[in-house]
Amino acid sequence: MYHFTIIGGGAACVPLLQQLTMLIEEKKIASTVINIIEKNTNAPLGAGLAYSTKSSEQILRLPVTKMSAHPDKPNHFADWIKANQNKWERDFPDLDIDTDLYPPRYIFGLYLQDVITELCQQAETIGITVNIIFKEAVDIQKMNSGFNITLKDRNDQINELTTNQVFLCTGHMPAASTYLELNEKTGYFNSPWNTVINSIPIDDPIIILGTRLTAIDTVLSLVAHGHRGKIYMASRSGLLPCVIGNSVEYEKKYLTTEAIDRQTGFGTSKLSLDTVLALFWQEIENSEKRKISDEERRALIKPQFSPDAWLKNEIRNSQSTRPWQSVLVSLYPIVQKIWDALKKEDKQKFLDDYYSIWMTYLAAFPISNAKKILALMKSQQLVVLNGLQSVEHDGQQFRITCNDQAYITPYVINCTGAGHDYRHSDSLLIQNLIKNKLVTPYALGGLKVDFKTLVAKNANHELIDGLYIIGDNARGKLMAIADFANQLRFTAIRGANTSISHILKKNTSPRSSCSFFKENGNKENAQLTEKNVCSQGKKIS
Repeated sequence: MYHFTIIGGGAACVPLLQQLTMLIEEKKIASTVINIIEKNTNAPLGAGLAYSTKSSEQILRLPVTKMSAHPDKPNHFADWIKANQNKWERDFPDLDIDTDLYPPRYIFGLYLQDVITELCQQAETIGITVNIIFKEAVDIQKMNSGFNITLKDRNDQINELTTNQVFLCTGHMPAASTYLELNEKTGYFNSPWNTVINSIPIDDPIIILGTRLTAIDTVLSLVAHGHRGKIYMASRSGLLPCVIGNSVEYEKKYLTTEAIDRQTGFGTSKLSLDTVLALFWQEIENSEKRKISDEERRALIKPQFSPDAWLKNEIRNSQSTRPWQSVLVSLYPIVQKIWDALKKEDKQKFLDDYYSIWMTYLAAFPISNAKKILALMKSQQLVVLNGLQSVEHDGQQFRITCNDQAYITPYVINCTGAGHDYRHSDSLLIQNLIKNKLVTPYALGGLKVDFKTLVAKNANHELIDGLYIIGDNARGKLMAIADFANQLRFTAIRGANTSISHILKKNTSPRSSCSFFKENGNKENAQLTEKNVCSQGKKIS
């Protein structure tokens, strides 16, 4: 038997399982087992944290037609919503499936659960055994023929699983690591996903660090749960995201795959950030059908708006076609290629000087939520602050300083987005992998990985054959990976393709591999051959 093991049963697991299954069948690879290890016994497979919160305020950031799990069926998700109304209508009775392009994220999570269940069933029909293991992977050791994974169950019992290949799909780290000193303070939440909103007194003021999509979702969820107290959102820029406007298909002319290949001599040299920016502005001018002056460019890169003026302007402008948004959408498929082509120092310069404003324009939000945020600002329940300087705890409460003015609250929620400095990961698995030098943090975030194969690299830049870094874990090397339909699928497909190619090169008929548990250190020949069709009712626990 040849064993593949996926660590993490969230959204990234879906396209990975899909691609692996397809390639195993296509290449006629016999006697295969796919293990899926998920540490959260209460988590439905496929949804992950991002799509598990049952809130009508936390909606998708792309329309339903952009969220299909099947690349060849763009309406698959939209059709699923209509065909499975009984699964979501009790929780979201006001959803109009004919007009609402941005349904709650929870519904997409339900969809992914169904998709992964179908994938597991399809895998079984072609002879692939799928094992769902609800335990926490806490360590991985490299062996001559593969890997030994240490697993821990809810009772802290230790088991070991031997496998040929491992896909690390553990998802996002908690929020950015800039406020580590606050982690043990009462009233501080380092991630909104871990926040029990109902536990915060509804009349108490709250400070939310961050002013982008995660912060907006948190504000709207708080208010939907009856919060009446003052809410502050604070960041250095104070800029809210752009609002999604009408967009049309745009065909790139300058910043294209062909242009990157020419500029880099088909990968023999690197691009400068100045070259990429020049090509980008040519695309924007082409889409707008006008020249954009240097003064206008500077104003776009560093907008001088108050938060309410910015949002009013965005809502007004979103009513018409926004050509620049069409350009950004057209760049989605090649973001990874552009990033890989840049010099390392220019990648750092982009992160330092442009990443924040890039995300302001790229990670736009629907007008329905924009109007809700503006209404909260008008009522003065929500105050958006810029010029964030510091966050401190005086032993009783939190003090944040923005533009030399202090604001005091008993609660702070960090919504600055997922952290990417894996030296500060709270995952025992990641800590052990780094300590054992099987993986190493990448200077630009995430873990070191080979761009072309997604094979992990250790501190000596050596490839760890058979260990693949999927999804947000590869953030620094791949730049953007959170978008399900494009970036997560990109990493899943590339990792699966490398995996199967590795098998075919090694042996057209993979040699047998014994997968077994060693309970509490004692070897037991307990091969993972129990059939499991991923139905949530049948599992290995």
